Amino acid sequence: MLNAPVSGAASAASLPFAPDALPAAAILAAAGHLLAPLEQGRVIDAAVLRSAMEQAFDASDVSGAWDWKTAYDACEAATVLFLRKYGKPLFRKSASPAARLAALIKIAGLLPTHTRRSEEAQALQQFSTPTPLGFAAITAASLTSADRVLEPSAGTGLLAVLAEIAGSGLILNELAETRVDLLASLYPAIAVTRFDASQIDDHLDRTAIPSVVIMNPPFSVMANVSGRVADAAYRHIASALARLAPGGRLVAITGANFSPEAPAWRDSFVRLQERGRVVFTAAIAGSVYAKHGTTIETRLTVIDKSPADDATRFPESAGIAPDVATLLGWIERDIPPRMTVALPRAVPDAAPRSVRGYLARAAAALPARHMAEIEGVALEYQTVNWTPPEGAVATPLAFTGIAVGLPAISRALGGSPIELNWAINAFLLTFGSTLMASGALADSYGRRRVFLYGLTVFALLSAALAFAGNIVWFDLLRAIQGLGAAAAFAGGFAALAQEADGGARLRSFSIVGASFGIGLAFGPIASGWMIAAFGWPAIFALVVALSLLGLLFGAIFMPETRDPDAAALDWKGALSFTLALTALTFGVLQAPESGWADPLVIVLLTSTVVLFAAFTLIERRAARPMLDLSLFRFPRFVGAQLLAVAPAYAFVVLLVLLPVRFIGIENMSEIAAGQMMVALSAPFLVLPIAAGLLTRWFAPATLCGVGLAIAAIGLFWLSLNPVGSDPSALIAPLVTIGVGISLPWGLMDGLAVSVVPTERAGMATGIFSTSRVAGEGVVLALVTAGLSALTAAHLEVAEGQAAAIAQRLVTGDLSDAATLAPSIKRAALLQGYSDGFSALLWLLSGLTMLTALVVFLFLGRSHETVEDIEDEAEMAVAGSMPSDQTGSC
Repeated sequence: MLNAPVSGAASAASLPFAPDALPAAAILAAAGHLLAPLEQGRVIDAAVLRSAMEQAFDASDVSGAWDWKTAYDACEAATVLFLRKYGKPLFRKSASPAARLAALIKIAGLLPTHTRRSEEAQALQQFSTPTPLGFAAITAASLTSADRVLEPSAGTGLLAVLAEIAGSGLILNELAETRVDLLASLYPAIAVTRFDASQIDDHLDRTAIPSVVIMNPPFSVMANVSGRVADAAYRHIASALARLAPGGRLVAITGANFSPEAPAWRDSFVRLQERGRVVFTAAIAGSVYAKHGTTIETRLTVIDKSPADDATRFPESAGIAPDVATLLGWIERDIPPRMTVALPRAVPDAAPRSVRGYLARAAAALPARHMAEIEGVALEYQTVNWTPPEGAVATPLAFTGIAVGLPAISRALGGSPIELNWAINAFLLTFGSTLMASGALADSYGRRRVFLYGLTVFALLSAALAFAGNIVWFDLLRAIQGLGAAAAFAGGFAALAQEADGGARLRSFSIVGASFGIGLAFGPIASGWMIAAFGWPAIFALVVALSLLGLLFGAIFMPETRDPDAAALDWKGALSFTLALTALTFGVLQAPESGWADPLVIVLLTSTVVLFAAFTLIERRAARPMLDLSLFRFPRFVGAQLLAVAPAYAFVVLLVLLPVRFIGIENMSEIAAGQMMVALSAPFLVLPIAAGLLTRWFAPATLCGVGLAIAAIGLFWLSLNPVGSDPSALIAPLVTIGVGISLPWGLMDGLAVSVVPTERAGMATGIFSTSRVAGEGVVLALVTAGLSALTAAHLEVAEGQAAAIAQRLVTGDLSDAATLAPSIKRAALLQGYSDGFSALLWLLSGLTMLTALVVFLFLGRSHETVEDIEDEAEMAVAGSMPSDQTGSC
């Protein structure tokens, strides 16, 4: 059976389950009723299946006697009965594997599509192997009558019956109790065991030595282990390979990412090749599993148990098979012949010659079947993960570079204060407003694909910005650049979330946080040097170069993943959210120039309220919303979003305001300003990684709260240094702010994806990153407006004139400000700006300290888990569904 990723509390439940009340005999009886329509070539639809189940259970599904997942098991059992009766003559009639596959595809087409899962199916990650794919696996195994086949997770016996048709002996194991009962009924001559398949070599009888293993291990769960186990598939395969006879063959169906080509799994496959060499591997399109309730991409891997000559060398992957027919062709073309294996043949009791005989044997054999007790062991493991460092460096460079270059851009392209503000805010607006949509697209269409497309757009627009002829075109290109950044950001981080879990995930994201730190630390000084040497267009050259490296890295190493249950993009929600943010940003930027009572500002802010209300209504009614509003009932989730916004007013605004102050007001060179900014950003080179390591000893909530408190102290310290202070006096407070923010910076992204299911990582990344980036845009607009108002309040001129002068000062245009007020001395203008800047830093310091307390309290609620959030969210969704859906399957 396929064991695909699942969500919900079920995935974290301790295994095994308590005995299931549904008797295997009733499932087998339902299978007997379904055999007749299969023999007649009739489609088994919902009505036929319900009738068979009600006859067998003498009750309807409404009574709770059976559920639709059990009904699907009955369909699979009926397939086993059909193939046992007709499989051999069918295969004799079909001379070629392709013809046999075509016949099996027709049979599978008669069965209903799986649309529901039971709690047990989710917790054990049960997806039975489609018969056509099972035939491909059997073909890859090259079975003969001399083989003894072990299936560690036998499910309902769909793979086993194909091995039986080939004449091979069987060794069957299954964890789920109801399925064990069903297997014992379908294969009464076999003593079905019930062990944890990840420890199959430890528990099977020493005489049970297979020559072939055919398996479909879980992706991420194990018996007696709560939570996600990232290397579950590897553990299952390693144990089965240890049990396999020398020279034997193992055929495994796993997730597509479990590949020797994936950096996260390469070392694991090297260890496997010390005992058995990989002879074939190919990914399989998700459509192959569509009938069985998922569209997740899978992979077929074949290992012959003989040490590889070079454990670090692997066969080239055949690619992604779009269908089983293509996969079968690759198998026949690429897989080498079997090795010689000497295996004593165990002779079972004479098998019944008919289906009726099997049913009779089942009744007698069932009480005597072997049911081993399940044992658990404590596990300690680590995973090695890929990271997207180049993209993580390029994105902050695109932000910090513009901040340093804004005075030069203003001199070259001109523009009003509002137009110059849009040079930064246009990027943040489109970046922040489309992140949730990008996350949803990444979950639906592939995280790698969205990452690569987004980074391509980002690189092209970065190059185009160097040739912008005026400020309007520059602002427009910046907006489009933000769209590409959103896609690259959401796709890259959602992909990374699939490769790690728990503490490992926090440490992986801390490495990416350090990559951002490289961009933040060296972006200002690199941009300053390039502006001084080549002019402002040169600041985009490094961004383009790093983007191209990111594209190369992602194309080669990034695995493709997607959410099998992802729905279509919520376009209405995405549009209303984007328009709301646009109206808010435009209104806040326009207010300092026109006044808060200006009709245009009032219309924009009113539109913001209306659009956000519409967005909320749309999301509440959406079947699968872009933003699950119910999550905001949970303090830990809210704490994660507050943590996302905090750096905006404690750090990010300084990346814009300080270069403008240093270059435009204090007359520093671009290089000198960049050197000053290094003091603020240098801690990001080390502390995000250190914070990830510190999570081994300190709770993330503690690290985040302490970090924000340190940043608040640094902001207050910086406020004590007015314009014109010795630059060396600013270094210590800037370093303090950088130290404080870099502690939570390395943990934020990992915390964000830890409060939702892993397969919804795109949504989590979208929500968190939207809170962060959209928050940065809105906060930057508010802080810019606030600095303008505070500066105007400290200028001793007429109110109307003060606003215009303050706007020029805030954008670093001291000369233009002096022109507007020729009667005011330059020193008075500098003093007004300095007083306004200090007042702003006081406010930001207090707000950051308050946020530190709230984040510590909310994120410190350790009793609230991801499973709590999932359970309530799923109950809310279930409560909104129509009650007449019980008849579909």
